[in-house]
Amino acid sequence: MTIRLNALRATTLALLAGVLGSASPAHAGGFYFQDRGTRPAGRGFAFVAGADDPQALHYNPAGLAYSGQQLLLDVSFTWFRGEYTRVDSGGNTLPTIDLSTIPLPIPGLAYSHPLNDELTLGVGLLVPNALLGDYPDGVTADGSPCNPDEDPTCQAAPQRYSLYSLAGTALVQLDMALAWRPHPRISIGAGLGVLLGNFHAEVGLSACDNAICAQRENPDFDARASMSLERFWDLAPHVGVILDFEKLRLGASLRFYPRGIQGTADLRVRLPADPFFEGASVEGDKARVNIELPVIFRVGAEVRPVPTLRLEAAFVWERWSRQQEISIRPTNVTLTDVTAIGDYAVGALSILRDMNDTISLRLGGELSVLDGRMDLRAGVSFESSGFDNRTLTAMTIDTRKVSLGFGGSIQVTPGFYLDATYAHVFLQNRTVTNSAVQQPNGIRPPISGADAVYIGNGRYEWSADMFAVGLRYQFDAGDEPAEPATESEAASEAAPTEPAAEPTTEPAAETPAPEAERGQPSWSRPSAPETSNGAANAPPAG
Repeated sequence: MTIRLNALRATTLALLAGVLGSASPAHAGGFYFQDRGTRPAGRGFAFVAGADDPQALHYNPAGLAYSGQQLLLDVSFTWFRGEYTRVDSGGNTLPTIDLSTIPLPIPGLAYSHPLNDELTLGVGLLVPNALLGDYPDGVTADGSPCNPDEDPTCQAAPQRYSLYSLAGTALVQLDMALAWRPHPRISIGAGLGVLLGNFHAEVGLSACDNAICAQRENPDFDARASMSLERFWDLAPHVGVILDFEKLRLGASLRFYPRGIQGTADLRVRLPADPFFEGASVEGDKARVNIELPVIFRVGAEVRPVPTLRLEAAFVWERWSRQQEISIRPTNVTLTDVTAIGDYAVGALSILRDMNDTISLRLGGELSVLDGRMDLRAGVSFESSGFDNRTLTAMTIDTRKVSLGFGGSIQVTPGFYLDATYAHVFLQNRTVTNSAVQQPNGIRPPISGADAVYIGNGRYEWSADMFAVGLRYQFDAGDEPAEPATESEAASEAAPTEPAAEPTTEPAAETPAPEAERGQPSWSRPSAPETSNGAANAPPAG
């Protein structure tokens, strides 16, 4: 009965360890594939110092001070293409499978509103740019998908121990922030976001312990397990600052997730098909899960050598090294009907993740043409991977990335802008020969050495294209910015003067703004004459 007990323990422990250990959200990889937003994508996602529309809620809340009263709606689609050729534990090259994902709409809705000359409020609903894998249940000899329940010639899917599907997973972030501009040269922003979501994953598990079966990847000893973490949430405080020196802006922001992803997951398992498991069962289907999320720091510098040209360089650091392990505490999960043994309660587990911090270097800009009625953008970004070769699997779509983007805006009517961006993402192809990610198998003590099964070895080839469109409406586009008095003006107003003589003629009519400047927001309107205190960059009056 000891062998039988070990096999049943393997199935249940693998359910917890395999599903939760290999299927966890990640920003640099896993869930969040790229940063978000139509305008930022056109600038290579360099949008920290130059943030000046409601998208500042995501990049730097201090940028709301430059947004005015503005409504933003955008949506992006990512066409991800990938192939994986796995080398199994016996050194055999398995059929190549398609890792391509269905392009899902990634929407964003945000609004900024000046409360007075110094304060601007922003609110938004911004969906992270995620990729959700949905891989085959089985494959033919040439790698085409098939259903092993219907086709007896269908082979087990090579990636099954990494992932079957993330279908049903959804994430959204709600943000609210306030920007304060006490002086024309400084803006300070602070906000609070709430990350909400559901997480669902299905993965294959093994109950083979090298005693009851000799083939370590025998499909008859595979179980199929699913994990659902419904309605998890985390707070996301966000602070930022922008220093404005007219032709140079410096910006920085910091966001962190103090709680991480916590919740009670529902666990379900379909026991292996081998007759050895007849009559066995698992009672209980709950486990407490805790997953750390990163601190995200952004810094950028934007220069404006001429009024119509803006160039920004940005650096982003994400502290993913916080996620060294995933904590799992089963709640009354028990093996039952084990002959001569009785019931066996499953204890707490810790799953090694060993993630790396990621860095991103970004460079982009935009050029205003046709008297501000059109903007042209281009940018490039580099991002490192959160996983070494030894921790990479088909579950984790994460590698070094270089994104090259082009985009633009056109003013349809005064204050109404249409944005569009295309970006190609070059992903580093990787060949893994030193995988340290073991087959989900709960045998205790863990199988090691020559008997261990590692699931990440093989060849990964990836590429992606992103297309995004957006609409922006500037409610105060016809309003000229209220410009604070310069120091010399303030001094002259404070000095006593002789009473002015009564005018003898009618006051001259106010000269209207040039036609090319009316109806343009601050980012495309030609700069006002520079003053000693940067008055030309004052925010629009509410």
